[in-house]
Amino acid sequence: MDKIYSASSIKNRDEQYKTTILAIDDAKDILALLDSDLSAEGYRVLTAKSGSQGLEILSAEDIDLVLLDILMPEMSGPHVLRAIKQNKQSKIIPVIMLSASEQSQDIVSALDLGADDYVTKPYIPEVLFARIRTSLRHLEINRELEKMASIDFLTGINNRRQFYHLSNIALNKNIRDQSSLTFGLMDIDYFKNVNDTYGHDVGDLVLADFSKILSEHFRGYDIIGRIGGEEFCICLPDTNVSKGLQACERFRKAVSKNRMSLELDGRMVDLSIKVSIGITSTKQESNLELLIKQADKALYAAKNSGRNKVCEFK
Repeated sequence: MDKIYSASSIKNRDEQYKTTILAIDDAKDILALLDSDLSAEGYRVLTAKSGSQGLEILSAEDIDLVLLDILMPEMSGPHVLRAIKQNKQSKIIPVIMLSASEQSQDIVSALDLGADDYVTKPYIPEVLFARIRTSLRHLEINRELEKMASIDFLTGINNRRQFYHLSNIALNKNIRDQSSLTFGLMDIDYFKNVNDTYGHDVGDLVLADFSKILSEHFRGYDIIGRIGGEEFCICLPDTNVSKGLQACERFRKAVSKNRMSLELDGRMVDLSIKVSIGITSTKQESNLELLIKQADKALYAAKNSGRNKVCEFK
């Protein structure tokens, strides 16, 4: 099935836009008008002449807002709306319905299904633009709330819930692809001494600095997270245990070499920390709960044998 892109979006596809709007309507004249008006306002516009084509584009592109015709053949607007709102990846995207009648019961049904607003056709450009701006403001708020719910406020990396969520996705993919995945637990050695000696404010700085090193020493698609206190997790997709050991050992050495210089009570203090890491890799019929238990046993072995080590689950 072909994707339908507007002429303006093709011409400007290499440019950066703040907002991408997908317009779905079976009427070519409406699509052409929306493309012209919205492009003139500075939006990037993608168009689809059917619901199925719209959903295909939605799955392939980063869309910020959808304009959706209510009455379309084959796949109606409410049908498309339901698919958008039931998909975890797209449910947050605001949808404004396009209707030829203000009294249509279809509008009420669409709003009940999760549509953010509606505009009657023929539309008044200034009204449409205002409603788009309002919906985009709501989107920004929702995105910020989602970010707050998934990011650890102190370190800026994934919190416990988000880490486990993303790791489950990666694990399921690796199982389907029959490839290896390495999972690890890590604990800052003697972190309690830092809090007891210098106070919790310094302890927070140490955690933030540790997280920065963690982010810098693993790949962009590796999953890292703080699961509580001084405990952190890593999930390395498409990585066997040998490569996982090498990556964790490089990180352990980087932590050991790192120094923090802080001014405390008028004097400079140099702080350094160590980290113990326990790792495991996927076997047949692995699940996240099992990997956590195995990595935890490996972490215990690392601490029990002198700390500042990387140990593999045996």
